[in-house]
Amino acid sequence: MLLLVHTMLAGVCLYATVHHFWIGLRQPRQAKHLWFAVLSFSVTLYVLAKHGSYAATSIAELIAMRRIEFSFAAITIAVLPWFVAAYTGFRARLPLIVLSAAGAVFLAVNLVLPYGMNFEAQMPSLEPFVLPWGETVADLRVRQRGPWYSAGWVYLIFTFLFCVALCVYQFRRGDSRRAVALAAALAVFLASILFVLVVSLTDLRFVPAGEYGFVALVLLMSATLTRQLRSDSDALAASEARFRTLAEQATDSIFLHDIEGRFVDVNQQACATLGYSRDELLGMTVTDIDVDYAPDQARALWNGLKPGVPVTVEGRHRRKDGSVFPVEVRIGLFHLDQKTFGLAIARDITERKQAEETLRRNEQTFRATISAIAEGIVMQDAADEILVCNAAAERILGLSRDQLMGLSSYSPNWRAIHEDGSPFLGHDHPAVRARRTGMAVSGEIMGVQRADGSLVWIEINSRPIVDAQGHVEATVTSFSDVTERRAAEHALREAQRLGKMGSWELNLQNGVVLWSDEVYRIFEVDPVGFTPTFESYLERIHPGDRERLTTAYQNSLEQRSPYEIEHRLLLPGGRIKYLRCKGETEYRDDKPVRTWGMVQDVTELVESEEEIRRLNTTLEQRVRDRTAELQMANKELESFSYSVSHDLRAPLRAIDGFARILADDYSRQLDDTARDYLERVRAAAQRMGALIDDLLNLARVSRIALRRETVDLSQIARDVADELQRGEPERKVTVAIENGVSGVGDPNLLRVLLHNLLGNAWKYTRKVDAARIEFGETTDRGGRCLFVRDNGAGFDVQYADKLFAPFQRLHSAQEFEGTGIGLATVARIVYRHGGSVWAEGEVGRGATFYFTLSDRHLLGGRPSVAA
Repeated sequence: MLLLVHTMLAGVCLYATVHHFWIGLRQPRQAKHLWFAVLSFSVTLYVLAKHGSYAATSIAELIAMRRIEFSFAAITIAVLPWFVAAYTGFRARLPLIVLSAAGAVFLAVNLVLPYGMNFEAQMPSLEPFVLPWGETVADLRVRQRGPWYSAGWVYLIFTFLFCVALCVYQFRRGDSRRAVALAAALAVFLASILFVLVVSLTDLRFVPAGEYGFVALVLLMSATLTRQLRSDSDALAASEARFRTLAEQATDSIFLHDIEGRFVDVNQQACATLGYSRDELLGMTVTDIDVDYAPDQARALWNGLKPGVPVTVEGRHRRKDGSVFPVEVRIGLFHLDQKTFGLAIARDITERKQAEETLRRNEQTFRATISAIAEGIVMQDAADEILVCNAAAERILGLSRDQLMGLSSYSPNWRAIHEDGSPFLGHDHPAVRARRTGMAVSGEIMGVQRADGSLVWIEINSRPIVDAQGHVEATVTSFSDVTERRAAEHALREAQRLGKMGSWELNLQNGVVLWSDEVYRIFEVDPVGFTPTFESYLERIHPGDRERLTTAYQNSLEQRSPYEIEHRLLLPGGRIKYLRCKGETEYRDDKPVRTWGMVQDVTELVESEEEIRRLNTTLEQRVRDRTAELQMANKELESFSYSVSHDLRAPLRAIDGFARILADDYSRQLDDTARDYLERVRAAAQRMGALIDDLLNLARVSRIALRRETVDLSQIARDVADELQRGEPERKVTVAIENGVSGVGDPNLLRVLLHNLLGNAWKYTRKVDAARIEFGETTDRGGRCLFVRDNGAGFDVQYADKLFAPFQRLHSAQEFEGTGIGLATVARIVYRHGGSVWAEGEVGRGATFYFTLSDRHLLGGRPSVAA
């Protein structure tokens, strides 16, 4: 009977093994069923080994069966923690590995020891045991157990305590029902173990019941797992029903397909969106509806999917009517019944794409608009960081887009100042104030120092952007470069200050009067605390001029024409200023709306005119007095000239005459030194005579009356050249005289002029082999001029200002003879003809003398001498 019971228990455990192993194979996630199948199979083998022990007929057979029995018991105890861990969801593998390793040690010891770990080294004795119902079974009589036997019990107790701890872990996780089922199975198993322990430690002659505890554990846990699986199946069916309801109610298309892309299931929305029936779609694949489906890309996407980690892609689907629309597809991978499926949820994003396209076009329009705006524009978020800027902002601030992005008003990169030069702190920034107050800030002036060190002045307007709840989420700030405008305003104020001219404006609609800074200075009032009005303006006008000013203004309004008037300003202390006032009125819809104008302090001008009038009254008398003085001077000059002509010439002629007589009559009686001295005396007297002649000619040029007639200058130049050639016939000089050169002036004086210039050219080309002298006309200094050019000795241009002064010579008398009066005479003649004379030259390369006969054809000013 005992053998029959063990056979039945082994059969039950074997059935549990096959049942749960099949469940574990069909549902890979049900790992606890596989561990339980291993546990059930080891219990089956343990029960069969126990059955063999009871049926043994010899001590050797009994020892062998007991060794096998304890081996399967060790395997069962080693597998038990893994099953409990899979059952409770415990994931820490280290304690499981330690317990399994200990079980493997006990299994190895049981196989290596001569009689197994259940006995000492001595042979136990065979002692049949009669069951209460009369059946006899084999048993061993052991007086003393080995140490490994006790260690095995300790291992069993630790394993059981670990399983109890996992039961508590399951209970704390909230699954009390499963925790109680596991605790009940462990309690039955513990009871059987305790019973075996008691029997082993006493002399009671009953059959040990360890196999019944193992079998009870298998039966209870098999029932629990089966009931749980059934409950999970029901829950899965209910979940599938709920999923089907949700899928059919979903607004997105849902597709379930296999790894080949064949549709396994679809929802109603998929049918409605694509225009197919459910049966039609179930006979189709992904390639039939996906326009952009590429097998290689789809395979790569499929291989990259992981269960529980969906991915989202965009594509295009084709409807039954052939129309194509954009979709966003979320694809997930899952396993069911040992098969892999893909779940795709597709959403029609036509409206979103249209909205994105509209948003993109609007953004392009927005960016193009702000880029085309000449003003700088920046947008800052709630954290005060710049999000958007245009090209004008980059240009004005001197920073690139990358440098501006992320900057805030508090950034230390900004070096900003107020108009008075004080630092412009971050909390004063218009954008910060607009965000803080929720109100727009306009017309703020800020000076910003750019990276290159230049200072740019900008006028800032900032406006907050408020959301539906009234919170400021961003600010938009526009600014323009007013550096040039400020400079112009400063220049205008400076010009008004220097010109003592101010501007004013009268608003005829509200009576407000605006004065520029210079008007305040002219009226000598402090702008602080003073409000200008038309009445306050009239109060400062001299009483004698008020009516005249008012009448002029009223007439301008009636005639719609500007007015201009000079009047007096009465200042404290009785001081008087003279003002010139101009005004003009602007009309709108035939109504005067604004009068504006200027006021200028002309006090100094009026006083100067008065002084001029006062001087003019005495001018005629002063002219008569001056004329008399000039006449007296001319008479004295004539007297001096006469004296020079008669009183100086006679002694010089006497000196020259007597020296000549001495040289002629007494030359044989004189030595060479005396004769040299006489020659020197005669030369000095002759030079003195020539100098007197030149001075008289120079004076005569200034005194004689000037006749003006057309003179053939080319002919005069030829006559002078012939005369010079006759004086030195041995010289070979090329003289080029331009034909047809004429001028208006005094013939005698013009002959003297050309004689001096050509004579100078003849003299200073004496040391040149191929001498050349030219006379003609050209264009220089903006008009027609005449010239005499030579290639002679020339002169240093830095001494050109001395050429036309009397007695100033640039060469010594030993090099070139002369008195230094010739060019002074030229300048005096040109001056009397209202012209200009100047010279150009270079040492050793000749000189050119230019002259005009009237500055009206050249400079338009008074005659001048230039070098």
